[in-house]
Amino acid sequence: MTTMKCLFCNEPLPEPVPPRKHYCDSTCRGNACRERQKKESAQPPTPIGNNRTGRESLTAATLAENHEPAQDNHRKHHRSAPIPMARIPMEQQLLLQAPDGATTYRLVLPPFPGERLPRFSPPIDEKGQIRSYTLSPFEQPDDIHLIDGQMYRVLWIGANGQLLPPKQNGSLPGLRFWLGPPEPTIGAPSVRESTDHVKAPMPTKEPQPKLKASPVQNEAPAIEESRSAHKEDPFWSPERIAAQVTLGALTARSKEEDARKQADSLYRVEAWPPDFGAGPLCNVISQIIEHADRTPMLDEDTAKLDEKARTNLERWNAKTQKELRLLRRDADMLSYDAEGRLLPSDKTDGFLKQRLFPLIDRWDALFGVVSPEQPPKESLSSVARRILLRVWHGLLFWLRNQGMMPDVPLHETFSEARHHAQHWVPKGADPAGQIIAVVRSGYIRDGAVFRRAHVVATK
Repeated sequence: MTTMKCLFCNEPLPEPVPPRKHYCDSTCRGNACRERQKKESAQPPTPIGNNRTGRESLTAATLAENHEPAQDNHRKHHRSAPIPMARIPMEQQLLLQAPDGATTYRLVLPPFPGERLPRFSPPIDEKGQIRSYTLSPFEQPDDIHLIDGQMYRVLWIGANGQLLPPKQNGSLPGLRFWLGPPEPTIGAPSVRESTDHVKAPMPTKEPQPKLKASPVQNEAPAIEESRSAHKEDPFWSPERIAAQVTLGALTARSKEEDARKQADSLYRVEAWPPDFGAGPLCNVISQIIEHADRTPMLDEDTAKLDEKARTNLERWNAKTQKELRLLRRDADMLSYDAEGRLLPSDKTDGFLKQRLFPLIDRWDALFGVVSPEQPPKESLSSVARRILLRVWHGLLFWLRNQGMMPDVPLHETFSEARHHAQHWVPKGADPAGQIIAVVRSGYIRDGAVFRRAHVVATK
């Protein structure tokens, strides 16, 4: 049997010897490491020219063997070099590209992961209306979702609200969004100078002679016109252009919104029995649990689902009914007068603000009525949305019979008595003191503020 010896002192290793043990102890291992380093430092350094010659010969051998061109490292570095871009005023960019008859414009944002349709700036409001920015007087795209230095597709809108096609000059209209002031030597024209697509003006007063190509390949070339930057920008690749919205996609989205509103109208409170919403909340919740998911249309929609979707719907429906049963149990402590109206008390106010309103707030976010700071993680299928829509409207209908109305003051003037400012943002194109987003809806009881709405306002 061969005895394993230490690689440094050549002494037999103590038994038992593990398979990976080569030294007696840490002392021999450290001494061996120091000797290796001493030998490596004693060797003369290899000249750089020899290494380069070896690399060139290896490259030539590889090229001769595979008959493939070697990769040019200089060209690779040249492609990755940043492209300088002039900070041309956004007004000037748009006026030079706008077709005849364009009065407003809209920007196209990439869709969120998992979504099929893109987003727009300005966004669609809670009423489903599609807003746009004006060209004259020029309205800057004031949207927190826009990224500094990014190129965005532009859609042109006419005076009657119709979508206008871009100029037929072989290019798509785009806006390079900037934060901060433009370059001081570039000024935006006060009027539209041309209706044709022309080169973006450069910050020079006299024509400059073209410079010869520099022998240094790693140096990024200067930009002569804005389209040279577009060609290198990944936004203008055929894949990205094909993924952007077209006129047909925008029309399809509008039709989908109209069809959804028409389908949802059958599940509003008007579709409940005439005597619904009167009396104690316990009776109303019992009616909601009994009738919310029992309509012929819902039965037809449920029958079209596959087994997995039907299982998910049943699980979600059981969770929702459990929440309603717990709410009905807590509502037993409420007191009413002879007319079925809630008697004001600390117990009643605590139930509304701590139990009922938080549940409705979560559903407000799911239906897009408010814009919370943290969007809801759960999503609803079409059938689940219609079931929850009846539940949601049913509770709001009972609150209306109790003299309480929800307050969603979007685009209204901020009032300290009615609203709580969650955030203050620069006014931009909106007037100062205007509410641009509602984080949480408020409630008005018998004309008085019962709960203030949490909003985002301009300062």
